[in-house]
Order: sequence, then structure tokens, then C-alpha cells
Amino acid sequence: MAETLTGFAAAPGRAYGPTHVVQSHARKVARRLIDASQRDAELKRLEQAADALARSLKDSADALASQAPSKTHNLAEALLTSQRAVLDDPVFIDGMRDAIAQRNLCAEWAVESTLNDLQRKFRRLADERFRSWFHDVQGLADELLRELIGASPTRYLQCDEGDIVVAHSLTISDTIKLIERGAAGFILERGSLTSHVAVLCRSAGIAAVTGIDAAAEYFGEDQLLMVDGDKGLVCSVVQKPDKTRQSESFEETLPAPLAPDGSSVTLRANLELRLDAQWARSQGTQGVGLWRTFFQYIGRSDLPSEHHLATLFGRVVEDFAPDPVHIRLLDLSGPFEEHELPLELRNIGPCRGIRLRQHRPDVLITQIRAIVRAATRGDVRVLVPFVTDVSEMLWVREQVQSACETLNPGAQVAVGAMIEVPAAVLSIDAICDVSDHLAIGSNDLGALLLGYGREDPRPPGPPHAALIDAIATIVRAAQRRGIAVSLCGELASDLRGTRALMATGLRHLSLTPRLAPALRFTLHEMWRRSQRAAQSRSGQA
Repeated sequence: MAETLTGFAAAPGRAYGPTHVVQSHARKVARRLIDASQRDAELKRLEQAADALARSLKDSADALASQAPSKTHNLAEALLTSQRAVLDDPVFIDGMRDAIAQRNLCAEWAVESTLNDLQRKFRRLADERFRSWFHDVQGLADELLRELIGASPTRYLQCDEGDIVVAHSLTISDTIKLIERGAAGFILERGSLTSHVAVLCRSAGIAAVTGIDAAAEYFGEDQLLMVDGDKGLVCSVVQKPDKTRQSESFEETLPAPLAPDGSSVTLRANLELRLDAQWARSQGTQGVGLWRTFFQYIGRSDLPSEHHLATLFGRVVEDFAPDPVHIRLLDLSGPFEEHELPLELRNIGPCRGIRLRQHRPDVLITQIRAIVRAATRGDVRVLVPFVTDVSEMLWVREQVQSACETLNPGAQVAVGAMIEVPAAVLSIDAICDVSDHLAIGSNDLGALLLGYGREDPRPPGPPHAALIDAIATIVRAAQRRGIAVSLCGELASDLRGTRALMATGLRHLSLTPRLAPALRFTLHEMWRRSQRAAQSRSGQA
């Protein structure tokens, strides 16, 4: 094995495969001054290149819209929409026009000059997220320059399925194309953990490492590499390791997950961006315990229509059938800027979960109607986020019943509360009375219960005893009424707390699918140890 290189763990997972080296398509930008008689011609060249790029982005978005949900479908749509918005942004395109009209720069030089000006501004921003977004703006400028000089990206995008892509940097469009072609992993010289390339890889469940200096020159074409996106490591290998050695592989021979007492445990998938049922099942999950619909609203200027949502929901419900799909109603929280939301959702301010009905009930009603329409395709259930009062559940149930009567007579769509705030724990008996099922949102519940920010680093060690006690209270209340209760959030896959969770009586866990094999193995080992302990006690008796 050759020298191991260390970078940044941009997207978790492991991948083995031959390299596909994307040589930099950086161009020698023509830096020439023009005279007044050439300005109109250069402005026209710039407009034609921008129009061609806009058509390319639209074609990519249209192609995605016509496909069934895939690895990067939702996020890719949002990012392409965002790129089109950047292309229309006066700060971006007008700066180039001014460089031509006022400084007499040729079109290529105008693009590069405007990019350099933006880079200086981004460098002054304190927040790393904003500085990292510059790389994505730079990617858009690269594509615009490709249009200007007529450089085709076809050659370097022709990776084979299972290839490890090695590149200096990649644009959003390039990354989407490479993922759709079956790239198994990515190694980038440039790009932060919050860049769109890293986010795309995480959403697709593809390992990625960034910050490997001169990677495109260091590694040759078709060199066999291992990418460890958990530790940020890259190393060459003589031969592909046996599949059983891969930490993320799913072993078909492993028995179904069992609690220490021998009762069955159901592992379901959390969905955000990757909506691939086959992949989720291959990791050992059954159905969807939590589908956050937040990303259906990011990167749009308008609200998604009922038809659009019903089509998407229906496809996913059908793909996961006969297992259930729990769809969480819109929760306006997350790492976004207000301008990324549809116009009609801006200026609302902080508005968690079901509280949106106080401002825009029509948005929730549209979602509910789309869910009811999707019920013709399989088992779909509603999750109501941030419940604090029985009246909130009753309102949702009324909307579901009304939608069923008008859109899907005879349908029975279950409605469940998400228990995410201490007030809901204190009112758990009353909430159970109006719920068909429950889901515990461990991220928000833990943050609010223990007094730290939702995005703050969690305290080290096993989960806090107070959080476990709250979960046990919820589980007991659900069991008294005979309704199912599941746990979502990071705690579901935190192996340090698995035994404590099983002791509460929880038997349904919802987690990121790629983490399911490790949890499955942990549960199996716990069950085996309990069996051995029981046999030992029996022998002593």
C-alpha cells in the first residue's frame, strides 16, 4: 500500500475503485483590451454565452424533472435553480457587462475580472459557509468561460460506474453528471465541507475527501484507490479489498435486528435528498420513518404545486411499498438564507413546524392534499412537526379527513405527532389520544430539554439520563394506548445509547440508511450477549 494522504472528510462512507482523473479544464484566458468599435460585439458574445449556459441549466433541470427520484434528484433541482438565479443576478452578470463597456476588457477577461472582484468580497466574510459558496460561484463562471471559448466538457465527464473521480475542482453541473454516471467516490483538491459538491456527495451517500493537494497530478488514470470519507483518508491499494471488509457493506446473512429481550426491532430510513428505495433497503431499512420535505421548497421562487408534490410523493411511496412512508409536514428551519425560500414564505420569521398554519395554512393544506393523493400508491402517513397542543393535531386531522373525502374517498391516512419539545412530553397523554402514531425528534427534544442550541456540538459520552427518561415517558404513554412510536434524529444511530433506548421499550428507529448496518450489527451483538448471559444464569441454577 502506498502513502496515505490526509484531507478533509467531506462526505462519509468508503469506496474502492479505479481513478477517473478530471484534468483541469482551466483555460488560458485571453486578456486583451478592445476598442470602442468592438464593445457591442463582445457584449453580444457574453450574452450569447450566458443564454447558452441558461439553456444548459434549464435542460438539466427539465431532464431531472422527467426522471423518477434518484440519488441527487431533489438537491440537484434546487442547486440548478439557484445557479440560474445567480446567472441572472445583476451583481454577477452586470459586473461583466461593465468591465466590457467601461474598462474595454474582452468578454473572457471580463468574466475573470468580475470573479476576482467577488472573491475579494467573499474573503472578507467571517462565516466559512459564505466563503465556501464562492467556489460554487466560481464553478458557474468556469462554465460561462467554457461557453465563451467553446470547450466541451464531454470528455472528462465520461467516467464509468464505480470510478473514483479525482479533480482539482468541479462545478455543480459536472458533479451531478458524474454522480448520475455512477461515480463511487470523489477526491478534490479544492472545496470546503459546506461546498455544494460536498453536500451533493453526502446527499447521494457517496464518499468524498477534499483538500488533497495536487491530487489530479499525484494519481494516475485507472489507479486503484480507497476513499475513506469518514476519516478523510485516501490511499492506493494493490487489489480491491474483499467486500466483507468494507465498513459500510450490508451483510445479507445477518439476522433481523433484535432487542436484548428477543423482540424484533424495525429500522427505517430518514430521507432528505436521496430518495432511492433500493439503496435504502440494501442497507437493511424497512420503509421511511421520516421524510423531511424542507428541500422541496429551497432554491425556488414559487411554491411547489399540489400536482408536483403529489407526483413526487406518489413515486416514493410506490417505490417503498408495501413498507410505510412517514412524511413530515413543512418545518421552516435549517441552514438557509431567506432569499432561498419561495417569495411567499419570506418575511415570516422563525416559524417552526405546525406553527406555519398561523401564517400560511394554505401551504400545509397543499402538502396534506398531495399526501392524500399519494395514498393511492401505498402506505403513506403524516407527521406533524413541533406539536405543543392538542388543537394543532385536531386541525391537521380535519384537513386530512376533508382531503380524503374529496380526493381519495375511503382512504385512511394515519396522522402522527412529532414529540420534539418538553411541552409535548408534559402533554403526552392528551396528544396520544388524538394521534395514530408518534415520532420522537431526538435532535430538537435533546437541545430544548438540556438547554443547548440545536446546531451546537453534543456533549460527549452517552445520551443524558434526562433525555432517556423523557423518551421512556413517551414510549410508556404510547404503549398504554396501543400506538406505535419511533425515534428519529442522531440519537437513533448513536451506538453509545442503543442499550438505553432498548431499555425504554423503543422498537422502531429511523436513521440515515448508510448507518443502519452498524446499528444492525450492534443490536445483534447485544442480543447474543444477553443470550449467553441467560444461558450462564440457567447453568448456574
